[in-house]
Amino acid sequence: MKTIRLAGKILMAFYASILFTLFLLAAMYANMRRTSADTAHVQNTLNTLSYLQNILINVQAIEAGQRGYIISGNTAFLTEYNLSLKRIDKDMAVLAALPLKYPESEKDVTALTSLVKEKINYAKRLVETRRINGYDSAAMMQIQIGKDLLQS
Repeated sequence: MKTIRLAGKILMAFYASILFTLFLLAAMYANMRRTSADTAHVQNTLNTLSYLQNILINVQAIEAGQRGYIISGNTAFLTEYNLSLKRIDKDMAVLAALPLKYPESEKDVTALTSLVKEKINYAKRLVETRRINGYDSAAMMQIQIGKDLLQS
């Protein structure tokens, strides 16, 4: 009789250990899936930040090239300016295509796109004005746009 009770207890302990192991496996699987989803979200965020950084670098290069050309008239400044114009279009297209986790981010991307396009158009107008009409016209245009920005 004692052997039957002992065998029953051992069998119950065995089943309990199997259930506990299955519970741990299920918890571990759920945790791995959550970790995978979090990793994907972090990777998406890093990609977005990378493209935003590229856009900032390109805007700065466009502005530096535009200013250098307007001040000096040296077309060497336009080399990096033109390369940055090409790169920024690609980066903006990729940024617009990235999946966004939060709906309010879409408004931010739209606003950023609008501001960057405005800055690019401004730089192009200044460079073209400098090319056609010379330094004085470009400088006056810059002053007038600066005044308009201060008044608005």
